[in-house]
Amino acid sequence: MMPEELRSIALDCRQQSTKGKKRLYADNPASMVHSWFAPASLHGKQGHELVAILLTRGCKHYYSDTLGCTMCGYNNDSAGEPVPPDAVLAQFEAALAKHDGQLRAASDVVVKIFNSGSFFDDQEIPASTQETILKRVASLPQVKEIAVESRPEFLDAASARRFKACLRRDQTGEVGIGLETWNDVVRAEFINKGFTCDHFLQAHDTLREASIGTKVYVLLKPPFLDERAAFDDALASIEHVMALGVSTISINPVTIHANTVVERLWERNMYRPPWLRTVRLLLHSTLTSRVRDERTLVICDPVAGGKPRGPHDCKDPACNDTSLAAIKAATEAQAAVPGLDPMQLDARDGCGCALQWLDEMRL
Repeated sequence: MMPEELRSIALDCRQQSTKGKKRLYADNPASMVHSWFAPASLHGKQGHELVAILLTRGCKHYYSDTLGCTMCGYNNDSAGEPVPPDAVLAQFEAALAKHDGQLRAASDVVVKIFNSGSFFDDQEIPASTQETILKRVASLPQVKEIAVESRPEFLDAASARRFKACLRRDQTGEVGIGLETWNDVVRAEFINKGFTCDHFLQAHDTLREASIGTKVYVLLKPPFLDERAAFDDALASIEHVMALGVSTISINPVTIHANTVVERLWERNMYRPPWLRTVRLLLHSTLTSRVRDERTLVICDPVAGGKPRGPHDCKDPACNDTSLAAIKAATEAQAAVPGLDPMQLDARDGCGCALQWLDEMRL
């Protein structure tokens, strides 16, 4: 549970986020979906991703008395009230129509359906609407993988079986869960996630029994952890979940989102997003780990990388670009490519900020 001294900050953040919200979907629901089509790593191959972010009520955890996670700003893009099922379907069909030509030209596609909350929360997306969306995606011959997200409390045997029943034999399904860290104290007090490792393990077992993959989001640098502690926490978390045989691990460096507790800390110079060098070291350590299962896809795509609100090194754009290029290359190759390990300094990585980073990491 979030410490009491942070609750007032979180409550004020929610009030700021919900101020002036109106029924964004009412006039033209199809216009409210955000989507894109881009190259992406699939399991065992390179292909493309179609990402559709649907406007729904939003995360139940955020709109409850628990006030949501300290770093999450997805509530800024939620409706804050129930969105009719036909409006949700209209958004999804609009995304498919927008990218119809790209879909037809591609051969291996993963469709990722996000909704700033939990896909399997019936109060966000009714079960019948979930099934309609999944069957619609599964009918597309180019689609080889379908991915959604959910908190553990909405994952039961019925929802997992429903997901599996919608898939073709040549398709795989995956549910992303924001575990963030293996440490229950960090997750409860610094992130305010609202569930424990035991809850996650129950959900993972439920998905595995239905032959659905588990994608785990691991957070790099929750508030109140310094750079070294954040790295150690993330690496330990990754090695724990890798041993479980999860299908995907997504390394998520914190980005400063509006109307969040982390933003308030950042504004008071009490928080700095992680260094891109730390992201590189974590990705390198993950890809070379002795417990690595190569069947597990490891992805990392820093949001706002190189910018003040995102993971960054110094103010030199070239320095940040070097780190971002190494992260992208390693993710695409699923290997520790040359230039990824920030401990191996060379002419391409000779910026003086490396010494400051080494000092912060106590290396």
